[in-house]
Amino acid sequence: MNRKYFLALVLFMGVFIGLVSCSETNDDNEEYPDWQKKNTEYFQNIFSQALADIAQNGENSQWDTIRCWSLNDTVARLNPTDYIVVHKIKNGGGSGCP
Repeated sequence: MNRKYFLALVLFMGVFIGLVSCSETNDDNEEYPDWQKKNTEYFQNIFSQALADIAQNGENSQWDTIRCWSLNDTVARLNPTDYIVVHKIKNGGGSGCP
């Protein structure tokens, strides 16, 4: 009988502590406010810069855009989020792939 009361008390205390420790409000200052907008604008800027450099320099461009592998190549899209942008530091002189 005492064991049942003890287990009930432990369960009650666990639930009580769990409910008391949760907070409904968050008064903290956001560490990076408006980060998503800044990231989107920055990526749009880099993507535009890469496309302009590719159009101007062609194969000798220091930039490259690579389409996501899972997208169909026959569909003509120019959505920046469908690509990754690569800045080439140095063009290799080797032939073929490793």
